Amino acid sequence: MQPLNDLTYRGQALRLKRLALIALKHYPLKLKKLELIHHGENTTFRLTACQGNRESQHLVRVHRAGYQTPDSIRSELLWLEALARDTDIPAPRPNRNVDGDPLTVATAPGIPEPRCVVVFDWIPGRFLERSLGPASFSRVGQLTARLHDHASRWKPPAGFVRQVWDADGLLGPQPIMGSLFSHSRMKKAHRETIMAGTLQIQEILRGMGKGRDVFGLIHADLHHGNYLFSGRDVHPIDFDDSGFGYFLYDLAVTLLAVNRRQDYERLRQALIQGYRSVRPIPDDHVRIVDLFIQTRRLVMSGWLMSRSDNPRFRARLHGLIPRTARDLSRFLERSTWTNSHDRVDGAVVQAGD
Repeated sequence: MQPLNDLTYRGQALRLKRLALIALKHYPLKLKKLELIHHGENTTFRLTACQGNRESQHLVRVHRAGYQTPDSIRSELLWLEALARDTDIPAPRPNRNVDGDPLTVATAPGIPEPRCVVVFDWIPGRFLERSLGPASFSRVGQLTARLHDHASRWKPPAGFVRQVWDADGLLGPQPIMGSLFSHSRMKKAHRETIMAGTLQIQEILRGMGKGRDVFGLIHADLHHGNYLFSGRDVHPIDFDDSGFGYFLYDLAVTLLAVNRRQDYERLRQALIQGYRSVRPIPDDHVRIVDLFIQTRRLVMSGWLMSRSDNPRFRARLHGLIPRTARDLSRFLERSTWTNSHDRVDGAVVQAGD
C-alpha cells in the first residue's frame, strides 16, 4: 500500500475518511452521510446521522499525528464542557462514545499510527470572511474578551494538560508549531535576519511576564475561519490550538487574518473597542499588538515548514523564507526598543507604526 504522505490531497483525505468511519462505529449514531470539509492541520468531516427518529448534524475531527496527545485533547474538551456549563458562549460540544469517553482512538489500514477522533455537535452559522465589517468585528472582540474572562475565573482540574504559548512555545529553539530553521537551504542573510528578529521579540515577550492580566488560557487560533455568525451570536470553533498564552496573541491572530484589507484600521479599532466593552485592556498593551501580529507571522511560517506532508501546504512553501525575512526586516525597521521607551509589565517597547 502506498505510504500516506505520498498520496495526493484527495487520496489522503479518502484514507482518513475510512478511519473516521471505523471510529464512528463506537458512537450511538446511525450514519447517513459523511462529507469531507477540510484536510489540513486536522481532517474534518460533516456527519449526518440519526439518533432515534431525529436527524442530527455533527462535525468529526480526525487529529493529525504527533501534535496533540490523548490527554491534551481531553483537556481541550474539558474547557469546552466548562464553557457550555458556565457561560452562554455557543462553543462546540463534544459527543461521548458508547463508553462515555469524548475521545476515540482508531486505527485503519494505510494509516501508520493510531489517530484520535472527536465528534462534536454541529455549530450553525456562516463565515463572513470578506464581508466582515466593523460591527461584526466588534462582536468578535466581545467574544474574545468573554473567553478570556472565563479562562481567568475557571480553575482547570488536576491533570489538565495544554501547550504553553509563551516566548519559547511560540519562537523558542523547539517551537510548538515548527521551526523555520528546519529549512536545509536557508540563505545565510535570511537566517541572520530571522534569528536576530526572533531573539528581539522573545526578549519583549519574556519581559511581559505571565501575570493573570496578560497570560492565561487562550483559543490561540481565532482567525475568521474559526468563528461563525448566526444572528447576533458569534460561535468560536476549533479549539485544537488552545493553551496557556498571552491574551494579546488571540487578538493578533484575529487581526493578522485581515491586515491586508483597506479597512484594516477600522476593523482593528472595532475589535479593540468590542473587547474593551467586556474586559479592560490597557493602552500600553494595545500599542504592542503589532508585535504579536509579527510573532504570529513567524509562528505560521514555521508551521508551514513543518507541514510538508500535506500536498496543499507544500505548494505554499515556495518563496516562504525570503518573504518572511523581508516582512520581519520591515517590521524591525519601523519598531525600536530602548530603555527610554514605554514599559509593559517590565518589557521595554515602542511600536513604530
